[in-house]
Amino acid sequence: MINNNKFKIGEYYFLLTEYPVDIEIPEIKTYIYIGKNIYESDQASEDEYYFQDPQDYFSGSSSLSNGLIVGEESIDIISDLTELISKLQKINELRIK
Repeated sequence: MINNNKFKIGEYYFLLTEYPVDIEIPEIKTYIYIGKNIYESDQASEDEYYFQDPQDYFSGSSSLSNGLIVGEESIDIISDLTELISKLQKINELRIK
């Protein structure tokens, strides 16, 4: 799991979803980290981390319609590149057994 203080604004991170069937089928989505608790009006009970779709981010859009908001308790679903590679290697090992 990434140390939450290690997120860097403007860096890319990944959400890996696995569909359990006979083998694990990974789906990878890429997001750009744009900040923590970025709205002053947020009344969340926990810290919230905001991730934006790369296309929106690089077009200068402030839209979060294709983005992701992740609470502190669920932040371990987000991976950096090193973690993503490790997770994919584990899936691959299961697949070739």
